[in-house]
Amino acid sequence: MKNYLEDNEFLAAYFQGSLPEVELTEFEQWLQLNPQKKAELEEYKLIWSATAALDANRQQSRRWEKLADALNEEKGREENAAPDWSPNLLYRIAASLLILFMAFSASYYFSAVEVTTPTGDVVTIQLPDGSTASINAESSLKYNKIAWKFGSRKITLQGEAYFVVVADGSSFSVQSDQVTTRVLGTQFNVYSRGNKVLVSCFEGTVGSDINGKEIEQVIINQGEFVSFQSESQSSKPIIARGQLHPLANSVGPGWIDGNYYFDKTPIGEILNEFERKLGIEITSNPEIDTIRFTGQLKLTTAEELLQIMSATAGLRYIKAGEDSYKLEME
Repeated sequence: MKNYLEDNEFLAAYFQGSLPEVELTEFEQWLQLNPQKKAELEEYKLIWSATAALDANRQQSRRWEKLADALNEEKGREENAAPDWSPNLLYRIAASLLILFMAFSASYYFSAVEVTTPTGDVVTIQLPDGSTASINAESSLKYNKIAWKFGSRKITLQGEAYFVVVADGSSFSVQSDQVTTRVLGTQFNVYSRGNKVLVSCFEGTVGSDINGKEIEQVIINQGEFVSFQSESQSSKPIIARGQLHPLANSVGPGWIDGNYYFDKTPIGEILNEFERKLGIEITSNPEIDTIRFTGQLKLTTAEELLQIMSATAGLRYIKAGEDSYKLEME
């Protein structure tokens, strides 16, 4: 999907008010689907305004000087003359403010942290408050150290991550597609792929709500999970609640230690997870992908996993290449 904020010519036309109506409508719709971009757009507006001040028409200088002289003469202020608000002074003030703003913006930009994990890899990082985040394969986690320091403790997640939050009053939010999860001293997992977000709580309590929607916050207690499933990013998700597998609740999500507990999980989701973890390719068909699988699987080799799933669900697998497999109905 196009990121309009990376197109300088487009932004210039937007701030000048010269965008065609069709493009303006598309841009506004894009902002509604990407509410996290609105704050970034406001920063660009500030930069644009400061730059416009520097480029102000300096031909007005004489008019400013005459106006200031007339005011001083009228009020008879000789000893306590009014400040010289001439364009030159305003220019210097605007330039100083712009330098400070640009310095802060540069500092903010270079304080951005982004961790992206490749196929078959898991990375654990420490957040500024001492909490930890374990990031599953093919995932991306972002936050800003300066924003965090000044109270805007927001993490953006695409993929899946498991958070262990320090129990000292620290709190932050995790934004994933349409759902924002807010936490305080807990352990929880956020899965965000496609049009599905799944939040699981392993300790304490978390609250999740749908971004930009006027709904009450969904409270998730220890041992529970809540899924948010939608047909598209613009449609309202369907919310479903369930209980974690007792064993899973005691050790955390399966991808952390390789012990998975599935309860009526579509086989398509399971295959996608094993592809990410093992760096393999598994082809099937929509009929197989929708079959529900219940059971425990330990992450070993592709052959062992497919053999167990095939025996349980009435399927068979074929090795199509060095790292590729095909799953078929018996």
